[in-house]
Amino acid sequence: MEKTKKTATANQNQSGGNFLSPVPLDEFKQDIADVFLFYVRTIVWMVDADAAWSLTKLPAADQPRFSLMDPQYRAGDLGIGFDCVAHIPLARVLISLYDYAYLGRQNMTMGHMEDETEYTWITAMLVDASAGDVSNEWDAIGSPCRKSAAKCLQIAQLANARAILEGDEGFYVFRDGRGVVDGGWAELSIKQLALLAGMEEMSVRAAANPKRPAPLETTHERGTTSISPEVAKKWLRSKGRYIPVTRHWGNTAINLSERGFGNVVELLDLLGDMYRNLQGSAEFATATAQLSAIGLKPCGTPLAPSIEISVEQLRRPEVQQGLSAIFSLDCELFALRVQEVLATEELKRIGRAIRDQKTSKSDATAIN
Repeated sequence: MEKTKKTATANQNQSGGNFLSPVPLDEFKQDIADVFLFYVRTIVWMVDADAAWSLTKLPAADQPRFSLMDPQYRAGDLGIGFDCVAHIPLARVLISLYDYAYLGRQNMTMGHMEDETEYTWITAMLVDASAGDVSNEWDAIGSPCRKSAAKCLQIAQLANARAILEGDEGFYVFRDGRGVVDGGWAELSIKQLALLAGMEEMSVRAAANPKRPAPLETTHERGTTSISPEVAKKWLRSKGRYIPVTRHWGNTAINLSERGFGNVVELLDLLGDMYRNLQGSAEFATATAQLSAIGLKPCGTPLAPSIEISVEQLRRPEVQQGLSAIFSLDCELFALRVQEVLATEELKRIGRAIRDQKTSKSDATAIN
């Protein structure tokens, strides 16, 4: 069943940014602080200035009592720097989205980029801050916060498109200025592919023109045009505009009772990171020998060692038990998570096959 919840109208591309040239990180951090200020000012109307100011964690004596609500000031003008907000979910999620959108680096310690997560709610807040009625009122009296929110929203849109490109469901469904859903949960719109390619929409539409030789393959349903992740990834590679995704788990302990894996690649990335984290310790040589004992081949380079594991090897109970022992993971939970992710991959494969059959039958009907 197609999801329709949590859609919103957002003013797109208000900052005029070019995704081939990422917004400088320092500038982006200022934008995050501005979005925080927008919500602090909103809270003033529900409590009072003193209570709202306390959210900044700055001394009460530093509160600019007569300028907190002055629309001409940005967060930095009031002493609210990124260091004041770096610890809150708003900032942590947006920095994670920035890395994923521009660099393809996914911080798995933040959880999956999927529906009903922090990514969903923070994106909804950005939509309100960039195009909601409260934002419109502030914009009408000269506040620059709306532009900062719009730039943050662009990055969320790009990260959402990248998640779909990599075979995951998006974490948010956007609407364009006419209220029409832009993209979906499993396929990309023309606009989303343009974001990923750093190109104008017109150029992508031209590439999809059926009159052109070898046109970009699209599907049409209920008046919308979409591109499958597989087709989009192949097209981006042909243009030299595909950014490979790398997933990082760091040194954070993994609680398998609370967190699973979105796909097999995430699982393999985790195992690879845990293996690399042992490098330089006495345990590294022991782990390497134990991997060989269960039929797994260490690979990579001396500076970036990894593990070569096939799906068939992952299915074997002795491999699951061996990996659990090597990396100190709960054996039973790890085995269940492996079964879960393999089943998820199979369901995705079946879903794609069903969509392909529906498309083929629709095309045949149209021809007849």
